Amino acid sequence: MIVAADLPGAGKETVAQELLNPLAIGISCERTCENEERREGYYMRERVSGSTSRIVALPADVTEDSAKAGFRNGVPE
Repeated sequence: MIVAADLPGAGKETVAQELLNPLAIGISCERTCENEERREGYYMRERVSGSTSRIVALPADVTEDSAKAGFRNGVPE
């Protein structure tokens, strides 16, 4: 069984997954983005941050020994 979650803008160090029980996994992450724009006559700097989490029901029992996770460019492997 594979659970895939797209987490654009999230770095590997901010993503956490936890097997909550044999039939549910929790996935959470924090994202931070900073934009800066300079043009003649003005300067704009914007910071956006937030967190998200999701609990995913699993169709069959999973144990920590049999589970593994991967991450590649904001998309789990």
